[in-house]
This record gives sequence, structure tokens and C-alpha cells, in this order.
Amino acid sequence: MNHVSRRLRSRTRLLLLAVLMALTVLTIGVSPAAAGPPDPTLNLTELQALLTNSGPLDGHMKTVLKGTAVTDIPVKALAIVEGQAWGKLIMIESTDQAIIDIGGIASGMSGSPVYVNDNGVDKLIGAVSWGADFSLRGTGMATPIEYMTSLQTSYAGLGAAPGGAGKAAASASKTVALRAPVDTACAGKVDSLVLARSAKTAAGITARSGQIVMHPLGLAVIGGISPNSTAYKSLAARLERSGLTVMPAASAPRGGPPAPALEAGSPCGILMSSGAYSLAAFGTVTYVDDSTVLAFGHPILSDYFGFGLGAGPIGGTLTGAVVDGIWPSAASPSKLMSPADSKGAALQDRSAGVVARLGGPAPTYPITTDALVETGNRHVVDTTNVDHWFSTVYEPESGDGYGGAATFLATAGLYHALDMDTASGSATTTTSVVVNDGATDYTITRDNLWDSGDGALADQATGDVTDILGAVLYDPDGVRHTTVKSVDVDATFSATRKSARLADVQLPRALRHGANTVTINYYRWGSADLQTLDTTLTIPAGMPLSGDLSVMSAHDAQYYWDPDEEDEDQASPPETLAEIEERLEAAPSNDDLLVAFTPDGEEEPEVTAQATTSTGWVMTGTVEKPTATVLLQTPSSCRHGQRIPVSGVILGASHDVNVDLYMQGAGSPPPATPTQTVVAHASKGTATFSALLPPSAHNVTVTAEVGALSSRTLPGADRSTVKVRAALALSTRRSGRRLISTASVKPKAAGGSVRFQRYAGSRWVTFATMPVAGDGKARAVYKTSRATKVRARFMGSALNAASAWVTAPAR
Repeated sequence: MNHVSRRLRSRTRLLLLAVLMALTVLTIGVSPAAAGPPDPTLNLTELQALLTNSGPLDGHMKTVLKGTAVTDIPVKALAIVEGQAWGKLIMIESTDQAIIDIGGIASGMSGSPVYVNDNGVDKLIGAVSWGADFSLRGTGMATPIEYMTSLQTSYAGLGAAPGGAGKAAASASKTVALRAPVDTACAGKVDSLVLARSAKTAAGITARSGQIVMHPLGLAVIGGISPNSTAYKSLAARLERSGLTVMPAASAPRGGPPAPALEAGSPCGILMSSGAYSLAAFGTVTYVDDSTVLAFGHPILSDYFGFGLGAGPIGGTLTGAVVDGIWPSAASPSKLMSPADSKGAALQDRSAGVVARLGGPAPTYPITTDALVETGNRHVVDTTNVDHWFSTVYEPESGDGYGGAATFLATAGLYHALDMDTASGSATTTTSVVVNDGATDYTITRDNLWDSGDGALADQATGDVTDILGAVLYDPDGVRHTTVKSVDVDATFSATRKSARLADVQLPRALRHGANTVTINYYRWGSADLQTLDTTLTIPAGMPLSGDLSVMSAHDAQYYWDPDEEDEDQASPPETLAEIEERLEAAPSNDDLLVAFTPDGEEEPEVTAQATTSTGWVMTGTVEKPTATVLLQTPSSCRHGQRIPVSGVILGASHDVNVDLYMQGAGSPPPATPTQTVVAHASKGTATFSALLPPSAHNVTVTAEVGALSSRTLPGADRSTVKVRAALALSTRRSGRRLISTASVKPKAAGGSVRFQRYAGSRWVTFATMPVAGDGKARAVYKTSRATKVRARFMGSALNAASAWVTAPAR
């Protein structure tokens, strides 16, 4: 299992835990708030008592219909109803002409504070969060204020941090039966509500009589991406599954004067990116308490399990906003809003709303794409400043991507340059990502080649963004503290395809230890001519020569050999950013081919011989062939001058096979031609052979090679080393009191040394060890007047094995 898959699985477990924690916090009751809105409030118990005694309660909500001026709009609180798994909602409605004119409570009004009159005192009961579709006009629901103050108590002190905004679950809706029918001015008597995931989901639901379909009133605005593009539709679908109504940006962000200070009812935005591509979620401020801002009344960026839960810790810059107008609609009216100046930073996205802090904006970094399209010589540079959390955690698409919105934004820039929604061809890219571990900047750079025939060329060309961010952000030990500082993609696009398909692999002769030529056959895109590429594969000494030869994309090879998680070295220390930088920059490119030989009986890549070669083409497919299996038998040693008997078998041979026998003496180069060729006779799938090879002066390696047994196999070989024992003759003579011993070694060029021993009483005692001279002789002198018996032995060398002891008569 690769790191990304493990991370996704781990994140799912964390999300499940987060769901349980959120449900626990929000269903066990609300503890007394240490802080909250400056206005007096009514909790659910107090509100229910008033509704029971007095019926629907008059009140108002604060919101903005145009510009930045907060307006009071009359509303009535009708009832308290069961809402999501995490708690209740307050049913409200407004028959004010302003609401009637636009078609109902509009998307973008979520978070608008709702007040009711309690004995002449306006008390805050909650925040507008849900609205109804079609002719129901001003019917809506509000999130109880005690849930929002609970958010402030629990989360306002927490800074924004990487969260778990995973892919959204499928759209869902929930039907809630009211405890008692509620009379409404807009929809008559209502006995049940359908809580739809989003406005888009709600539009597809047909309500029965006495039923209202509701959806969250959050609004998201996407800028810089065509609403007709696949990218826009993908991002919009992701946001809609989070409950937001999605609209294209009507204009670029405003450059005018700052918006007024935020207050209850002010329009606000959570800006995730700006520049070439912008994304903001718009809503309304519920209240401001010192430096804490509560808004929206519902989550904005996640609802993985359909429980109405938010993404948790988030990023994004809190901005003021300007209401340019309201898009009236009997189906689903929406505010048209633009972000204004920065007011602070978003901290938390939770079931009851968004918690933000006044002050400095959220940290951002630039994502830049510099793309040249050869067709038309089009050159486009896009830069988007993106929130760090949004770019590295939030996945705009619903697949198993990794790297948050960064890859999405980089892809958008490349599509902009291509000026088309789909593109086929090839691209060369240089991707650079600057990251920091709190002390040092690291720049990770990857050059690559991409090819696509399915129209997704720009998507593929940002693959290194995903791979790099996936590597640096995957931090199972929590020790790297990675911050992304910039992402840059330089790309050149061509309509010419740079794709090729692997067809075959061949060996001119069987593999041998050392360098081997491997011939690869392939077909280039657009050509029926078979192409040939030669590369070199080195087989280390001692490795068996029978096995499987594989050729594949070097980039894909990391998934071909993927050891189980349990097999990983748990003792390895956490990988540093410096190590990740070195590993990624050394990783193969898409046009690199891997040639790998795996000996019989081995499976892991550590025991393969490998070679990587650059091709200039994105190769597809995998070719794997076994070598012919040859089993050679030789004696382990023989005497000097003795002929060498050999025999062997070839497995899987259905016909007689020629076997080339090569003899390579120690210290000699590999022979160009075989010493002898014999026929292996086949019987029942096995061919056998035997031969008597000529004597060898030195130790000799015998290799038996056969050609490919069929088009599905490769030539094969086996080798065996025979030690050749040197011959030794010993003579002695006296000269006075000296006994001179001479040992003659065959072959003369054996080198090495000779050990001389004399017989002393009951044992042999060494008196000299002398080197063998170039004439093949070694001499030793021993001083003694007695008759002495001497023996000698050649001790062996790199060229020859040791001889037997040779004894000379006493002298």
C-alpha cells in the first residue's frame, strides 16, 4: 500500500472520530458560555416557553440588501423543530415586501442574526441558516444562538490548523416530522420538512402538501474559471455537496474603499484564493465579541458523512463584503456579493457556523503557471495567491487526490493557456515547490514529460505538484511541520503526441555477469514501424543467470513492486525535508524506462539488477519474459592438464537445443567464440547434454548458453567455476651444510607461493614460504648437516588452486 493510500485510510478513521466527538459535544447540552454576543439572548428552553405561551413571536433579522448598510427585516419565529443529528433548528418566516420582491430568504443571508421581542427587549435567538424553494417565499430556519456561542467557547481559542476536509459523500436529504403542524403565511399548514444537502439537491425534490423543502443558505463564488468548464463544474459540485449555492464571480474583487467594521448583520466572506482564480464563501456576521466573529450558522466546506458537520480547523481570510444586488428568483434567490478588505482569518468550520478572528489575514502563498502553447504561440502566465490550508488540505474534486486545491489551481492555469476544456498532445514541465520546516527553505524541482490522448493533458501535467505535495505533507510522525511557500509550473504544450507502446524485449545473447546489451522494441504514436532501443544492464557477480527480465515505465515501477505495509522498516527514522528533496529529484521521469532482471526464486526489487534509460517518449505497457533455464554441472576442481567433464539440462525444451560452452580462464578476457558447441537432446520437456572440455592452465569458469526456446522466452545461461590444482615437482641438493630445495610449479604463471617443511622427529615444521618466480620455480635453503627429509606445497593463488604436498628423499 503506498503512502497516499495509507494517508487516506488514516484520514477516514480520523474523520469518524471527529464525527463522534462533534456529536458528543453538541448533543450533551450547552455549558454556560464564557463569552458570547453583546445582545441579550434567548436559549431554546426560554424560546419554547414563549412560543408555548404566546404562539409565533414577532422579531427581525439583520442583513444587507445592497452595499454594506445593515437593514432590519421583520420576521416571525414559528416553532422549534428537530434539525440535524447535532441539534434543533428554529422555524422562521418573513412576509416583508423586500423578501417577497426577491422571492424568499436568499443565499448569502446565512448567519443573519434573528431577534424576537420579549417584553419590549429584542433578544437574539439564532442565525438564519436554511431557506425554502419556489413559492414558499420567506420561510426559513435559524440555528439556535446557544449552539453558536458554544462554538465560541469551545473553538475561538484554537488557531487554524490542517483539518480533514475529505471528499464529500453523495448528496442526501432528511425528512423531519414536526411535533405539531405549524401555520405559516407562506406555505399554509406545514407538518414536515425536507432538509436537502444543497439548493441543487432541493430543486430535484417534489414536496407533498404540507411539506417544505429546505436547504442551507451559504453562498460560494468562483472567479477566473468558465462556468461551462469541467474544472468549474467539478469544484461547484464539491461545494454543493458541502451545502453551498455556487455562482460564478460577476466581477473581479473590488479595489475600492474598505468595508465598514464588521457587526451583526454585516456581509462577510471567507476568501480561499485570489488573483487569477478566486474562491470565496459568502454569508453574514451573526455577532462580534471583541476579536471573535461568528457567522454563517452552518458549515461551509465539508459534510463528509451527511451529518451537517464542518471541516473543523480551516484557513481562509475573513473579509468584509459588498452586496452588489440580489438575484431574484422564485426558486432560489441569491445575493450577488464581492469581497472587500481583509478583516481577519477563519479558524473553524463547525456544524453551527464559522468561527473567525479579527486581525491579520490567513497565510497565503503564490501558485504560478507559466505556459507556452506551441499552437498559435500562446503564452499565458497566471498567479493565484492561495490560503495554505485550502491549498494543501481541501480537495476540490471528489477523487482520491492529494495536495488540496494546489493541484486544482495549477491545472486551471494550464487549461487557461490551452484555451480549451480538453487537450491531447504532449507537455514538458518543470515543477518547483518551495517548502519550509520552520528553519530552512527547500526547493524541490522536477522535470518531466507528459502525454495524453484522452483530453486530460493539463491534468496530467500537474502530476508532479500532487506527488511533491503528497510527499512533503505526508507526515505520519508529525515532525516536519511543513509549510508550503510557493508552487511554480513551467509548461510547454505541443499537439504532437510523445507516446509509445512497448512491444518486446530481446537479448542478443544470454545474460552474463557484467554489462549486457538489452534490446527494446516499441511502437511510436502515429507510426506502424517497429522501433529499437538498446540499453545496458549490468548483472553483478554471483547473481544467478536464470530469471525474468522486465521492461516498464520507471515511474510506474514503484507501484509494480509495492511491499506490504507490514514489511516496511518500522525502525527507520522519520524522513526529513532534505531527504525528501533528494529522493524526489532523483526519481525517474515519465519518459524513463526501467529494465529489471529478477533471478528465479526472488521477488523483491532489492535483489534485482536494474537499469534506467531515458527515451524521449512516455512508454505504456509492460513486457516481461523469462530466460531459458539452464542447469550446468561441473567438477569443483581438477588436476592441471586434466580434461574437464561437464553436463547439464535445459528445462522446458521441447526440441533439441544447441548449447554453446565457453571457457574463461582466470585472468583472461571473456572469449568471443564458444570453446565447444554440443547438442542437448530433448525428452519430455527437458534437454540434456554432456561434453569433455580441454584442459585449462588456470582456474576456469565454464558457461553454458542456449538461445531463446520460443518467441516468449529469452536466451539463458548458467555458469560454474572449476578450480585447477597446480602441478608441483620438488627436488633437493646439498651444498656443504646447506640443503637447497627447488619447487617447480605448473603452470609457470600460477603466481602465489610455495611452503617448505622439514621433518623434525615426529612432525613437519615449516622453514620457508617463498614466492613463485616468473620461471615457475620457488627455492628455499635450510642449514643443517644432518640428512633431512623435505616436502613442499603450492599454496594457491588467484589463478590456480593449491597442489598436494610433494615429498623429496632425505639428503
